[in-house]
Parts: sequence; C-alpha cells; structure tokens
Amino acid sequence: MRKIKKLLSTLLVLAVVVTGYPSVCTAAETTTQTDVDTTVDYGRKPDDSYIHRSTGGKKSQTMSSNDYSKEAWGQGWHAQPSNDFLEENEDGTFLRISFFDDEGVFLETYDADFNFVSSRQLTKGIWTARGYFKGKDARYIVYKQVNSEQSDEKEVVRVVKYDDDWNILGRCSISAINTYSAFTSGSVSMLESDGILYIHAAHTMYDEGTLLESPHHQANMTLEIDEATMTKVADMSAVSNEKTGYVSHSWNQFIQADDNYIYRLDQGDSSPRAVTLSKQKKYYEGIDMYHIEDRREIFPICGTGQVYTGVSIGSFDLIGNTLITAGNSIDPDTTDRMLNMVKWRNVFVDVTDKDTFDTKTIWLTNYTDDDKIIVYTPHTVVTGDGMYVLWEEGYQDQEDGDYNILTRIAKIKNDGTLDGKIYRICARQTDCKPILTSKGHIVWFMTNDSSPVFYDVDPARLDDICFEGPGYIQLSTTTMKLSQDTYTEIEDSSHTHSYRPDVEVYYKGEKLTQDRDYTVSYEDNYTQGTAYAVVMGKGVFTGWNKAAFTILPAEEDNTWDVPDWWGTAKPSQTPAADPNGNRKDTPSATATAKPSQTPKPTKAPANSSKATSSASPSRKTDAAAKLKLTKPKTGKLSGNKLYVCWTELTAAKGYQLQYAQSKNFKKKLKTVNKNVSTQSYTTLKKLQKKKTYYIRVRAYTQISGKKIYGKWSPVKKVKY
Repeated sequence: MRKIKKLLSTLLVLAVVVTGYPSVCTAAETTTQTDVDTTVDYGRKPDDSYIHRSTGGKKSQTMSSNDYSKEAWGQGWHAQPSNDFLEENEDGTFLRISFFDDEGVFLETYDADFNFVSSRQLTKGIWTARGYFKGKDARYIVYKQVNSEQSDEKEVVRVVKYDDDWNILGRCSISAINTYSAFTSGSVSMLESDGILYIHAAHTMYDEGTLLESPHHQANMTLEIDEATMTKVADMSAVSNEKTGYVSHSWNQFIQADDNYIYRLDQGDSSPRAVTLSKQKKYYEGIDMYHIEDRREIFPICGTGQVYTGVSIGSFDLIGNTLITAGNSIDPDTTDRMLNMVKWRNVFVDVTDKDTFDTKTIWLTNYTDDDKIIVYTPHTVVTGDGMYVLWEEGYQDQEDGDYNILTRIAKIKNDGTLDGKIYRICARQTDCKPILTSKGHIVWFMTNDSSPVFYDVDPARLDDICFEGPGYIQLSTTTMKLSQDTYTEIEDSSHTHSYRPDVEVYYKGEKLTQDRDYTVSYEDNYTQGTAYAVVMGKGVFTGWNKAAFTILPAEEDNTWDVPDWWGTAKPSQTPAADPNGNRKDTPSATATAKPSQTPKPTKAPANSSKATSSASPSRKTDAAAKLKLTKPKTGKLSGNKLYVCWTELTAAKGYQLQYAQSKNFKKKLKTVNKNVSTQSYTTLKKLQKKKTYYIRVRAYTQISGKKIYGKWSPVKKVKY
C-alpha cells in the first residue's frame, strides 16, 4: 500500500514540475445538501450584468430597511425615516446621500458605471438628519433634536437649504410645535409647490399628564415653509380630532400635491384605524390648517386599537387624476383574536380618484398560509405609461425555517391592473427608493455591511434577468472540478501548511465566476485524510456544494502511538523525542520490557486511579492540539436570525459555540452545544438589531468518558 501511495505522490510531483500545475481540472466526489430537491429545474442562469458591486464607498447595512411588515409586537409595526437616497446627476453620474446618526451626512459620487469616485461629509453637530428632498432650485435636509425639557423656546426641527455644491443658503428654525421628539415612529415625506416646502411626518407630543396623552403621545404633523425666506408659515401639530386630518397613532405618512390641493396619507391604528386620505387647500396667508376639504378611510384595518395593524404602506403617488397607494396587508377580515397570529400577507394597490376619493383595491398577489411566502413593504417607480411596483419576498426552507429573499417586479397600468407578468430577480430592497434614470432604467442600491451594490434594471430586459425557475439556483445542482484531487503530506509538525486546489464550478455547462457566483473555502485541508473544497452561493446562487480531495501520508509514515501504559510513567521518565519530533519509547522503572515485547502494566496503589487513567495530561494535550478551528463564518437571515458555520473536524466529538455582546464574553453570554451527530452549523435566533455580537467556537473530543476541549477559534464580530 505504501508503494502505491509513494508512486501516486511521485506522479503528482512530476505533473507539477512538468506543467507548473495540472492543466485540466479533474472532477471530484461532490457532497450536496441533503435537504434540497435536486430534481427541481431552476432554468437557465439569468443575466446578472445589472448588478454592480462597488468598492470604496462607506459601508453600512440597509437590506430590507424599508420594511416594517413584522409580526405583532416584533421588530416594528411602524415606518422609519429613510437614511439613504440616490440621484442621477446631469452628466450621468450618481450621487449617494446617506445619514449616519453618529457621524452625520455622507455624500458620495459614483460614475456612470457605478464606480466610486469621491466622498465628502457634512458637519455633524448636535443635530440628527431625518429627511431629504431635492427641489427645483435647492436641496433640503431636515434635522431634529429631542426636547426633553418640553420647552417652547427650544428648537426641535431645523430645515437647512443647500445649493448643488452643498453650500448653505438658509436655515429655518422651528420651535413651539407641541413636540417632544420629531419624526418618531413614522416616516418623513416632503415636496414643494409654488414656493412652499411641505413636510408631512410624525412626532411625539408634550406630556400633558392625562391618561390619553401620557407619556408623549404620537400623532401626525405637517409643517409648511416659505422657501424664499426660510420661515415656517403654517403647521398642524396640536392635538385634534380625525375630522381635521389628525391621525393618532400615525405609523406612516406621505404627501402629494396638484395645482390646488395637498393630499396627505396616514396609516392610523386607532383614531382612525385605517389608511386615511385627506385633502386640504395649498398654503395661502391665513390658512386654517385644521380645516380640510375631504377625508376618506381608503383601506380599513382589522382590529380594535392594537398598535399592530397587519398593514404596511410603501408608497403614495399621483399620476394624472389618480392617487395610487401601494402596500401589503394580512387578510382584512382577520378577527381580533387572530390578529397577532397571522403572519402571511399580500401586496395591494389602492387606486383613488383625487376628486371624488372613490377607491378601488387591487391585489397583486394571492398567497395563503400554505405558500409560506413572506411579503415585504413595496416601493414604486412612476414611468410615462404607468408604474413599477417592487417588493421583496421571502421563501421558506422547509427544513430549517430560514428564508431566501429576492425581489419581485410588476408593471401596473394607471388603473392599477397588472401590465404583463410579475418578474423575480436577484436583488434586495432597502430604504433607498428606486429612481428612474435618463436611460429609462430603474436604479437603486443596497449595502450588506459593505460598500453599495447597485442594481441597474432595464425594464425592456426583464425577461433576460429574471429567474425561469422558482428563484435562487441551488449550488447543489452544479458540478465542481478541482485542479488536483490528491496531495502528499509534507513534514509539518505544526500542521499549518494547507492544501488548496483550484476550483471550477459549472452550471448546465456554463462556467461560473468565483466571487461573483460563489466563494470558496476549505475543510480539513491541513493533515492527511479526506479534505474538502466548499463553495457557497453568491449572487443568483444559494446553498453550498463541496468536493473531496485526498491528502496522502508523508513518504516516511510516523508509526508511533501512545502506549497503553503511558499514564504510569513518572514525570522524570517521560519519553524523550527523536530528531523528527517523535517521542521515543524510553523504558521506565515500572515498565522495563524490551521493544519487541509487550510491556506489562504495573500495579498502581488503590488510591491512585487518577494517575493510572489513560487520559493523561500528555494525551489530553495531543488530543486538544488536533481540535484547532478557524474563525466561523456567518450570514444574516430575516427574522433576527444569524447563520453560523465552521470547519468540521474529523477528530471532534462535538462543538461548543458562544456568543455575547462584549469582547470578553460576559455581556448576555449564551452557549450552544452541538454533538457530532449534528452538522457544523447552527442558527442563532432572537438577536437584537443594532447590536454587535462576538462569536467563537471550540471543538471537543472524549477520552475515558471525559470531554477534552480545543482552543477557542478566533472571534467573529458581527453587527446585526
């Protein structure tokens, strides 16, 4: 057998010497997910040239940040102000505007091909940016600060006017608007019309000490600002009633305008419990902000006053004579008893005549509980002949309950009906509202603890970029080829030399691109035995696949093993090491048998059972040394979950994972134990958003019934 191994080793060395490296990748044994149906036809690989991954831009985490379609009492039943905006400049370049609470406003320029060009930062100060609007002649950013003193003298909102070079042209300081904290538990919607800047948003109000209004009750709020003088000319901020357009709580706010009126949309949970539309005359001197022309509950919400509504609104647009609202909702007929239990939603558009307020609801999807599809909050993009509705959908894995999330795109006509089919593409939605470019493309960006990834979707090519099959393509349906499938182990007592064959992956005969379609890692590739090249899906691919390769023993095999009498040797008689680092079987005073003889164990005293145990310190040390793990890998999942995987060790009997919110693993420490019968991954659940987690893993084996732990892996830091 050793001759055969040596011959294989020699042939491999010759191949490397003659060719520099094996010129043809060899097919290797592959292992795929056992929980994936490999008979599914995922169709052709879609054209993914619309995805542009930039480098150099400021990193952040924005995936699904526009969504508030969570379960009752979950991670948010209300909208949040957007932090990310995108504009196309006149020269075809792009401007990214992003708010960071701790650092201020960042402005980044990208060229027409979405390559990072430059960045600048606006001065932070004590103010927090909460809204942005580009008008005809200027740009506006809305800032806030908390009024904990409930003082009418304190400035609570500041609107700053900028030119295109971001020079300050003016400021509007706003106080005495019954506001404890502006822009809380809602969005910020802005527009300009006839020289007036309109801001429709939410705020928490002064604590008046009554049961109804304590503490700091939340409602909608409207501010009207003269753009020329940068002064507030009108506001609606006092406690009122729904006949005046007042909505409390108001979980989301939008505003539109035509030549004569402004139209405000609010999502109420109690007064009223509905998506409510109101119409008011545009600003004029002496306007009564609490007088409205019309008001209608265009989408009633089931329930009786719960803060959770089962509804989320993503957009509100005015096209001609029609107001179009896009959102999602649970079954509107859900009873109070079932409200907190219903998880599944569908996408709808409300089409409203702006003059009569007559409204028609059109459902774009018709999912049931059996479909196990989660629908997220939609965006819209208005075009010359209708609009596109974009939303994320999550597809549940029946084995582990996790979700693969992608984007659906549907074109609708001005009457709200579908214009063609609903497409499915590889993309994620964020709080960056997609824009329509001068080329007629739909463009937006997302970040995943990374610089921006831009999506440049040409509506005319949706058939080319969409999935033909059910969605992301499983890597289990691909073929892997390795540049080398056999290695000979070199002499390396530290076991730090790794064996890493090149990997090629093919899907339906098409060669995939590393780091675009998949990433590569290796398992058990330091010592002799079976090792694996592992590929993880990326872009339009998901899941994993792995191919085995063999590491043969070195030419001179090390045949030394721990003798069965090793635990009885005295410290002064510990076997010495030979020049190759192998310990010699040095006879002890209690074991003097010749090498060719089987040594007889000595009789130990009755009270020395620990000394005679086969789990000696030396053996424990040797065992622990084989349990070395690299830094674990992670992937964020929906529903406040985190996927964690690590290298599988053949010497391990199990693993122990710890995660905490502090580097010293003391704050909110939790431990997960995995035995050898389970796979080398786990899913952490119920994680807190905007928290940093520290994760480490160690392996263990068993000697004489006792667990022997290896060292902790390097710590993986994840900001959730």
